[in-house]
Amino acid sequence: MWEGKEYVLDDNLLYMDEDSSKEDIIALNKHDDEYKKVACTMLAVMSSNLQKSFESLGVFGIIKYLKEMFQEQARQERFEIIKSLMACKHQDGNFVCAQVLNMKPYINRLGNLGVEFPKELAIDMILNSLSSLYQKDPSLFH
Repeated sequence: MWEGKEYVLDDNLLYMDEDSSKEDIIALNKHDDEYKKVACTMLAVMSSNLQKSFESLGVFGIIKYLKEMFQEQARQERFEIIKSLMACKHQDGNFVCAQVLNMKPYINRLGNLGVEFPKELAIDMILNSLSSLYQKDPSLFH
């Protein structure tokens, strides 16, 4: 249903003027039709409370409002995940693989939130979380 209609989320609505060609008018009508379908679909998947809030907004208004509404929540979630990730500390006697498995969900969640988290940084954070025993004697990894 959405295939080929994503462009209406990014492009501003087209406008017709007296210099518009027949092709421009056809493109405008198609764009307007797909814009309305996308807006209706967006409203249809929302709860009735949200629908009432967004009825008078178009696609761009809905997206802008949702971004504003969830941006602070996402920032707070990123902060909490990073704080938890940085608090992960390896305990002497525990397996290193258990430490990696403990930290991996945090790293994955940051990626899902759109945080660019290079693999090398993840490795460095895991290595930094290991107990001093592993940091002093790298041969323990073999």
